[in-house]
Amino acid sequence: KPFEIPPEWKRYRTFDWGYSAPFSVLWWAVDFDGTPYLYREWYGAKKDDTKHSWVGIKMTSADIARGIFEREEEDKKLGARVMPGPADPSIWSKRRDSKTGIIGPSVADEMLSEGITWLRADNDRILGKQQFHSRLALNDEGHPHVYIFDNCEHWWRTIPLLREDPKRVEDVDTDQEDHIFDACKYFFMFRPLKPRARAREEIGTFQTERRKYINAKKYAIQHGVSLGQAYGMVR
Repeated sequence: KPFEIPPEWKRYRTFDWGYSAPFSVLWWAVDFDGTPYLYREWYGAKKDDTKHSWVGIKMTSADIARGIFEREEEDKKLGARVMPGPADPSIWSKRRDSKTGIIGPSVADEMLSEGITWLRADNDRILGKQQFHSRLALNDEGHPHVYIFDNCEHWWRTIPLLREDPKRVEDVDTDQEDHIFDACKYFFMFRPLKPRARAREEIGTFQTERRKYINAKKYAIQHGVSLGQAYGMVR
């Protein structure tokens, strides 16, 4: 549920560019323990009933920048500052006119002219997806490593529907609505979740044998084998 975010928490924005396809701007707050909260979204899309899909609203990069500036007025009123976060690396690409050959400003240049700046995102799709999974996993206390406000309706609409790419199962199928997924991935790569170091337990201790016994019982039930067989299949 949304709550009033302390102004002392660090805030960032992330951006996945789109014109004919949807664009996605996400706002994140990070608490003192380093846990991020997605507290606002702006999804530049509309429903196309003829195509049975969501398409971009063809908003210029300058207009998107102005829209971001307006939305962040709410943060400023609370005494908080939103810092530039990572954005789609493609926004730094210069655009060349096919007829004249003249190179025009990039999306990043046009947004900069409106006072909105970005950091270049790490767009490694495989590592980014792994970071996404790590954030959704629970910690030792049973809490996730990221929280999403329930008013971020397009996050909740699109993320649960994502499927793996059948030709590249370590990635999601990019023919889906993966724009919010990408904007999340940029942030997770920007603030990667590092694995916790665990003390190595000696083989044969009570704790390791107890864990192996529990895992063997689960394996036996799931695979229809005897406990003795399962015991040799688990750690």
